Amino acid sequence: MVNMQKSHSLFNMARAIFDQQMWCWGCDVRRAEGNLLLAYGCIKHSAPIPKTPSAYQLWLDTDTTLTLWGWGIWIAQNGIGSLLIQRSGFRMTGITTPILSPSAWSEETLPLSAPSLNAEAQHHMILRVFQAIADYEQWLTTQVEPHYRLMTINAWPQKRHHKNHPTDLAAAWSQLAKHFTLKG
Repeated sequence: MVNMQKSHSLFNMARAIFDQQMWCWGCDVRRAEGNLLLAYGCIKHSAPIPKTPSAYQLWLDTDTTLTLWGWGIWIAQNGIGSLLIQRSGFRMTGITTPILSPSAWSEETLPLSAPSLNAEAQHHMILRVFQAIADYEQWLTTQVEPHYRLMTINAWPQKRHHKNHPTDLAAAWSQLAKHFTLKG
């Protein structure tokens, strides 16, 4: 298991940054000047159920995908498995089956019954997610007006619950990855 509990403040920081990131992605999708996730190279998968939000998928390389929903993020890598990070509570569930293109529209419909990921595989997958988010946020700074991300963060309804929310998300995700370790 990955040691986010080692530091209660580290876990709380990760949970808050992840929720903030999910909010920001929602703003990026609804941006009047164009959907930034599509501009970054994500593929939009519309839900088959009316009024259900879409999923966005990004290929990190030929063997690895990220899938984003409003309720979480899924990373899958051939040869390793899949990992769900839930927006609610920053809970993680990993399986040894790599499902590169999940057809799920809620947490309950994800195929999470395969054997669990071992600690090293889960750690690898989490770090890939953190780096992918940092890379996106770094790219974003070259695509939008200088204060765009700050404006989206300032509109985040949960901001008042988190005193030290970061405004430089690329740096925050890179920093979080440096402190994220295996139990040991």
